Amino acid sequence: MLLLRGCVAALLLGFVPGWMLERAWFGATAPLAGLERLVLRVVTSMLLVGWIAFVLAECGIFSLWMLGGSVLLLCAGCALAARRHGWVLASAKRWSRSDWLLLLIGLGFALLVARPFEVIRGGLDAGVYVLTGFAIAHTGGIVQYDPLVADIGRRADQGDLDARRVRNQLFIGGNSSRFIATKQRVQGFQIITDDVARGRIVPQFFHLWPTWIAIFTVAGTPYTGLLATGVLATLGVLLLGLLGRRLVGPTVGVVAAAFLALSTPQVWFGRMPTSEALAQALTLAGLWSFTCFAAEPRGRHGRWWGWFTGVALGELALTRIDPFFVIGPVILLLLYIAFTRRWTTGYTALAATLGVLLLHTVLHTLVIARAYFFDTAFARLQDYALTAYASLPFLTKEIVQEYYDRKGSRLGHPLRLAEEIAVLLGAILLAAALRRRPALLGRVEAWVQHWQRPLLAAWVVGLGLMAAYAYLVRPHILTTALLRAPFTTENWLRLQGYTGAPIAVPPGYATSSVVGLAQANLVRIGWYLSPLGMVLAVWGAVRWWWRGLDRCSWLLLVTAALYTIFFVRLSYGTSEQTYIYILRRDVPVVFPGFMLAIAYGLFGSGWRPVVWRRMRPVAVGLALLLLIFFAWTGRSVYAHTEYAGSFPQFAALAEHLRPQDVLLVRVAHEDRDLSDIPAAPLTYLYDRNALTWKGTNAGSYGPAMAGQVTRWQAEGRAVYLLLGANSGELNLPGWGVQPVTDWSWRFAEYEQPRDHKPSAAAAPQTLTMRLYRIVPQAQAELPTHITPLDTAWQRNGMYRAELGEGEPVAWTGGSAEVELPHAVDDGQLVLDLASGPRPVALGSARVCTFVAPDRSSATDPAWQALGCQQVGHERQSLHWQVPPTLANQGWLIRIDTTPPWVPKDTQPDPGTPRSIDQRSLGVRFYAAARLP
Repeated sequence: MLLLRGCVAALLLGFVPGWMLERAWFGATAPLAGLERLVLRVVTSMLLVGWIAFVLAECGIFSLWMLGGSVLLLCAGCALAARRHGWVLASAKRWSRSDWLLLLIGLGFALLVARPFEVIRGGLDAGVYVLTGFAIAHTGGIVQYDPLVADIGRRADQGDLDARRVRNQLFIGGNSSRFIATKQRVQGFQIITDDVARGRIVPQFFHLWPTWIAIFTVAGTPYTGLLATGVLATLGVLLLGLLGRRLVGPTVGVVAAAFLALSTPQVWFGRMPTSEALAQALTLAGLWSFTCFAAEPRGRHGRWWGWFTGVALGELALTRIDPFFVIGPVILLLLYIAFTRRWTTGYTALAATLGVLLLHTVLHTLVIARAYFFDTAFARLQDYALTAYASLPFLTKEIVQEYYDRKGSRLGHPLRLAEEIAVLLGAILLAAALRRRPALLGRVEAWVQHWQRPLLAAWVVGLGLMAAYAYLVRPHILTTALLRAPFTTENWLRLQGYTGAPIAVPPGYATSSVVGLAQANLVRIGWYLSPLGMVLAVWGAVRWWWRGLDRCSWLLLVTAALYTIFFVRLSYGTSEQTYIYILRRDVPVVFPGFMLAIAYGLFGSGWRPVVWRRMRPVAVGLALLLLIFFAWTGRSVYAHTEYAGSFPQFAALAEHLRPQDVLLVRVAHEDRDLSDIPAAPLTYLYDRNALTWKGTNAGSYGPAMAGQVTRWQAEGRAVYLLLGANSGELNLPGWGVQPVTDWSWRFAEYEQPRDHKPSAAAAPQTLTMRLYRIVPQAQAELPTHITPLDTAWQRNGMYRAELGEGEPVAWTGGSAEVELPHAVDDGQLVLDLASGPRPVALGSARVCTFVAPDRSSATDPAWQALGCQQVGHERQSLHWQVPPTLANQGWLIRIDTTPPWVPKDTQPDPGTPRSIDQRSLGVRFYAAARLP
């Protein structure tokens, strides 16, 4: 039944609307044939269905039945319009050889991306996209309303101090002078301060991409929702092939599609559920349709391709916050055509559809995505007085004040505003003059045409020099010493920076500036193209600009150049982000553009027949060599599935909770964002009430949280705690805990370095947490023996448990605190510890132990020293007699290790690889026991 529903939905939503609209517009005579005709129908369906679903989700009425009904109404209207053309199909042309080759490449790529990355965890951008899609599928709307949030927010607004404390602990967000969304339900699910009392939650980002995940989800299951990424990435591969074939020829199209299909970034982002796959498909669809439009901008064909281009690029604006390098040149083209009075109905269709969707983007931004847009563009909006003043009505009072008080503010300076207004008025007057006197532009055209070759030569030379600078000079890999002796050990290793090895810090650069300098250059793109591919790409781009610039290809060339120059020079967040993930900004345009440029450089037109007969074997050989490079270097990515097996592991946790129950998730000290990992999917995939308790000094907020627990219990809700390492500082007066189950999420991530190319999956990791039920204090369990899994009794200084040795073990930091709450008359403390795999040069670990009364004591415990002992490599039991003054009460135990060590910064033993672990480690903790 599920398979049947999926097939029907795929046909109804993915093919029929485009077919019906094509028939209604053209009748039996289709504008294209073969694979192009098939892709035209699929992409047309995608554009229509995606926008309809998006509008339904904005209105909060999205469902499979609403979407299917809307599409059927559209198809019925198209059928009525098509009746006047008749239903006799024109004879279709046979598929060409390149059609079959492109289809084969597309099918091969579809197999590579058939296993999507299971990024259903919280705390990542990809997870926010996916869980937003699941939430849309479940609730029908982009905006989510949470009654738990609303209840706490209402009471806080009414002056309930405890409710305010609970709100500030559970919905931590950003600074009110910087962010509109000052609260978060979980990371990425934002709450504007005034909306807490309404329980109104808006997921981060623009929302066309999550809507596509919702479409695939309601057509099947949440897992099929993840398949949306691969389907759209496959469309991107096919569209690139069709674009190259239409602009240059079949060989260039097929080769470029093959290059892209095997490239590591394309496969990675064809499986990673971020918006890049949709952005790439929309961009290439717009560029492909523009080539058809530019060839014939008049008549029915012109109007068809005009609206097609406008819709594709307009939906790109609904997908990403940075579509200006594609849309900007098109808007300038429309202005130029208007000024020169060359307007046709095709341009009307292009301008109308693009304008409507850009207006839709503005309305969506102001009504739904306001916090995301203005928080993301916070700095850029203040670059100009006009944009800063225009933003003020949509900002909070605190942010408006920050706009005025910020150093270098453009506000409050009438002269600056007058200058910008004068420039704007000057541009408007110039536009009016050009409109009234098109002869002025005619003279400019004549001048450009007269100097066309010198101007183009200057641009081509400049483009080549910029590429040489970005690839050879800026990264500081090539130095004078290296050029003198490239094959010495040190220089040879440095030279390998072009293949993905770490790039050494250039002398005279601060570390922070080097990180940005090293990551924002062509070398990092070249890791995935090879130095040979980079040379061929630059050669092909320069050659294409010189020989192939025309009215059909100019938009592709301009867009690719602008995107590449901008993102090579300025990569956002380069000092914090890791590879492969940071390459997401290059996926929509840069990598497809490079693949086309390489293919053009190898097989582009313009060679003399005699020369080409000699060059063709070389070109074929180089193409095969690059294909082997892409396949060989990408094989580990092909075989890897990020977070494989996440669905059943999170589902197992959800089964312990009823829909009305409340779960508080906390992972303190080590990385508090780990709390979002289970809380987000439990909330937006499994419909559980999971809240993250992220606030610091959680113990001091105990009375307020205890009151909230009492309120929830009175409503018939069981309340649970899911605690990770170091979460034992919680203090809920009158309440205790009972262990329910241990939960672990075992996952595999690909390497995530910042300074070199990743090449393999990292060792599998495990996030371990324990689920407790909150019960009255009299029913609580007080252990006399704790292990690394007893997270309710870890105060601080403990890393999460590791399960790889048959029993749980956890590293301590330099100082760690655990609690033994059960009281006996007198007792002996036993600690099971080991120094672990410390390098021999560090010597053995020395452990000093202290004890104090348990959590009922003062904030600053009265520590009593028990003594110090050496700890060996293997597990051993250390015994201490506790002073009689601590009898009949719980114990707080502190374990200090000297010296602690950081594996990444410590020279390993000979023959042992250097670790990448950046933690400060003490000893390995196995157990603590209290013996009477």
